[in-house]
Amino acid sequence: MKATGLKLKSKRDVLTWARQAPLDLPDQWPAIRLHLAGQEPAAPRASRKLVWVWALPGLAVLLVLVILLAGRVWPRDTHGTYTPAAGTSGATGPTGPTTEPDPAHSAFSDWANAQYAKMEQAGIPEQYAPYAGSYIASDFSAYVILVTGEPQDFIASYQDLLDFSRIEVRQVRYSLKALQTAFAPLQQAFFASDELVKLGVSGMGVSEPENAIFLVVDRVTDPLRRTVARIVPDTAMVVFEVDGRIVPFS
Repeated sequence: MKATGLKLKSKRDVLTWARQAPLDLPDQWPAIRLHLAGQEPAAPRASRKLVWVWALPGLAVLLVLVILLAGRVWPRDTHGTYTPAAGTSGATGPTGPTTEPDPAHSAFSDWANAQYAKMEQAGIPEQYAPYAGSYIASDFSAYVILVTGEPQDFIASYQDLLDFSRIEVRQVRYSLKALQTAFAPLQQAFFASDELVKLGVSGMGVSEPENAIFLVVDRVTDPLRRTVARIVPDTAMVVFEVDGRIVPFS
């Protein structure tokens, strides 16, 4: 029996031929292999390939979304409470400049954080009504504590608790609680509609160094001022941040 005479089109043809073939079956294996090599792959494998073809672009899109959201949701480094365009964050304790500090600056930051921890343990940020915040001076020359009362009264009250050798107590107009209370409806309005966003607001927060509520904007306009004044009647509390510069409300 000659291999060239075979016409095997399917596996069933092979099985039928094998049952009818004479005992010289091994002589036909070259022809069998030649014809079987051209058979189409089984359907399940094709299905699995199709699933991967659809799944891979989907995974890529999901990864891009995660990266974009990460860039929008993570808060910037700031004092007080900051609300970016997507999310809310709160900063506690003294905050220094964002540049990489040298060892001396790192040591000073650790010391200032330890002082703030003592204030927290004593309940000062929550219970001391005149408290208005604290921060590390930009040149690391002092740890600044803000109060609405007389600085000497604060020093006298807590001289046994804090190390005032490198602490500077300054008097400001608004307590931190007053700023946070006024900030709450502004933040609520920011999330409730796109009115403030359309007016150019990309973020907002409470700045302890500025002792104010600040709004990050492209530019300051009269419609923006009117809208903010409707929400925060005491506009002396409010400043604008334009290209990194602080601009008074009026």
